[in-house]
Amino acid sequence: MGKREDVSDYAQNNLMRMQSRLRNFGDLFNPSRAGISEAVIPPNSRYIGQSVGELQLRKKFGISAVAVNRGDQVFREDIRSIVLKAGDMLVFHSIWRDLRTAGEKRDFVVVTDYPKEEQRPHKLWHALLVFGIALGLALSAEVAVPVALMAGVVGMLLTGVLNMDEAYAAINWKTVFIMACLIPLGWAMDTTGAAAWVAQQVLERLGDQPVWAWQAALALLATGFALVITNVGATVLMVPMAINVALAVGGNPTEFALIVALSASNNFISVSNPVLSMVSGPAGYRGVDLLKIGAPITVLYISVVLVVVNLMF
Repeated sequence: MGKREDVSDYAQNNLMRMQSRLRNFGDLFNPSRAGISEAVIPPNSRYIGQSVGELQLRKKFGISAVAVNRGDQVFREDIRSIVLKAGDMLVFHSIWRDLRTAGEKRDFVVVTDYPKEEQRPHKLWHALLVFGIALGLALSAEVAVPVALMAGVVGMLLTGVLNMDEAYAAINWKTVFIMACLIPLGWAMDTTGAAAWVAQQVLERLGDQPVWAWQAALALLATGFALVITNVGATVLMVPMAINVALAVGGNPTEFALIVALSASNNFISVSNPVLSMVSGPAGYRGVDLLKIGAPITVLYISVVLVVVNLMF
């Protein structure tokens, strides 16, 4: 680091040859991976009373101290001998990952905004290629979607786009446990006949109602069961019942079956919907937030389904 003329003179005087490109130190000058930062010494820091040289920042963390700011004074030379005080501002040059590791001990507070996670721009094409392959496998219908996506994750790990710790950190464990709890709950509701009993009790209490009221009731039941026993289980349970109800009230069995099938995919409330689980974690949505947004959309979806299906038939 220095003026080009000074570096060139140094190289000539020591019989060295200057490289036109950075090879060994390329990462240190990649702004996505390293750069200049500023950090303040807080009053409770263990660094107070110690010189910069005694801290051994380069040896312990790989951080180079470039300057020390103290009030109106700026120290750029012989900074290793400067004894630190509370409020001093240190100027560092480091890899962002090393700076984050050193800052965890809170002996200095970094005031510069820097990438908190390791950036890998050189892995861009690897990520795009693996993503394209995984998406192609999922759309081909030759491989199950979960298997295709898992293959994509393995590809990201093998190509170095992610490391194992980052992959584990990206998992939304709340969604995993919700799905793990829904599977036995849905199985119990189905095998014990509880879901069928609830549906029969609701339909029996409707009494003498117009056809559209029966359709709306079946749509609501299918939507509710889909939240617990999945959309496949709700469809298998409700379609035979919907056909019997249609024959009893003089409706079209095809209409009733289609309404149930479409309503079973009406999940805008629970993270059991894989699409919602993908966005609820990063966005920080709570169950209450999903209910506030999803309930009106659910009602709108059912209304559209009832209108469109009746217009079609």
